Amino acid sequence: MGLILLSCSCSLVETLPELCCGRYDDIWNSIEGTCIAAFTFEYLARFLLCPVEYGAENNLDLLRRAEALHRSWELSWAEMLRVRARYVLQPWNIVDVVAIAPSYIDLALSDAGGNLQFIRLARVFRLIKFVKYSRGLRVPMRAMMLVRKALLMMLYNAACFIILFSAFMYYLERGRFCHPINDFCDGSASEGVGWYANPYEYTLSHFEHEDCEGSYCRDVSDFQSIFSSAYWVWTTMTRTGYGDMYPQTAPAMTLGSIIVFSNLILRSIISTIYVSNYFH
Repeated sequence: MGLILLSCSCSLVETLPELCCGRYDDIWNSIEGTCIAAFTFEYLARFLLCPVEYGAENNLDLLRRAEALHRSWELSWAEMLRVRARYVLQPWNIVDVVAIAPSYIDLALSDAGGNLQFIRLARVFRLIKFVKYSRGLRVPMRAMMLVRKALLMMLYNAACFIILFSAFMYYLERGRFCHPINDFCDGSASEGVGWYANPYEYTLSHFEHEDCEGSYCRDVSDFQSIFSSAYWVWTTMTRTGYGDMYPQTAPAMTLGSIIVFSNLILRSIISTIYVSNYFH
């Protein structure tokens, strides 16, 4: 646990401008090398010494087979390979490999003259190793596994709601499509082909500008497609609300209020399902 904390802390601290960019690389590389050597030794030792019943906790047939092998004291090479294969394919051991491998890949690329700094981003997987060694941190994950079917169904329902609300918002807010056939809405569309707000629907739907041939210019609609509408619905349902786009007409504002209210209901249902299984 201490080495995991040290390795993750150094990966964060070395990004500070005062401590990065070659000035303290000897220190960071020494700490990184020590941690990787310890992680590698631990992984290989457990790989070589794992018992025959490893990974068979929930498989009665494998437990019986392991018990029979213990009694006979006869362990073939094929059985040893099967045990090691179960070890390698265990999810937590895969996390160990993902946490260790980037350092070796980075070392090999640097020796070959390559420089793929983004590979170092995989170091953050070492944070997941905390869960492996902490029983308390595994409780939320077990609760998630217990309710995974219910959560998947709720996520499916949420996706359906997002698509539905996005379509409604798109048709309420898109305005008028301006293109060469309608002479770019009689010269009021100054930014080319696209959806433009209908004039007088809200304060900034039109304005005067020399680029427009008519008496006013149309404001470009924020909701150019259902995809852009889905972006707004998603940020609204997650209560992020960047403010880069928002509904302007009265019907769309009403729909926005319904979306916010539906998000509260969805959150309460998901929270209830998760918390009930968490304490269970």
